[in-house]
Amino acid sequence: MKVQWTSFFIVFLVWLPGFSGVPGSDAILDRVAEKLKSMGSLRAKFEETYFWKLTGEKQSIQGSFLLKGENLFRIQIPDQEIVSDGKKLWTYQKPTHRVVVDQLESSENTWLPQKLFLQTRKDYRHRTVGEETIRGRKCYVVEFVGEREDLYISRMKVWIDQETWIPQKIEQTDANKNRIVYVLSEVELGVPIEDGTFQFHIPEGAEVIDLTE
Repeated sequence: MKVQWTSFFIVFLVWLPGFSGVPGSDAILDRVAEKLKSMGSLRAKFEETYFWKLTGEKQSIQGSFLLKGENLFRIQIPDQEIVSDGKKLWTYQKPTHRVVVDQLESSENTWLPQKLFLQTRKDYRHRTVGEETIRGRKCYVVEFVGEREDLYISRMKVWIDQETWIPQKIEQTDANKNRIVYVLSEVELGVPIEDGTFQFHIPEGAEVIDLTE
């Protein structure tokens, strides 16, 4: 389960008929793109909740992430850590004490904002469906519907802060009708983060699978 993000393009205001005063999804996503490109860095915490359709059960975990520039990031959840220095990508599975090392360019990883942004706009129809308040923050709600049947995530909703243009909540529905909900908290923009933070030091005794060789 991975946190999913939108990313970068230029601002062009398109207003959706039926929602007076509410910008259309292209305009909103452009603003998000511009914000993420200009902010420099971001630090936040998140809660991820998985709802199983078949059993009606749910499970929640909490994590944190750091993002700097276009391709430096560090994500931590209880059983996994994912780190990119802009060239290499380390994925550390704590329960198995295993580290997978890959080239960021060749990886199918979807943490990169600009990569996800382009893929989402390519593979999904999107529209503004209204406004809601998340943790006291007024948000635009943008809905995405998959254009292809082979997409694992068939639908998605994103709640985008009207002031900061940063997503506050993301809800995904997969092909099996399970839902994954991410809610952000303690979001800080433009915080100083040393580049060394995005280096991963392999734990002693860990099994290493190096896909770069």
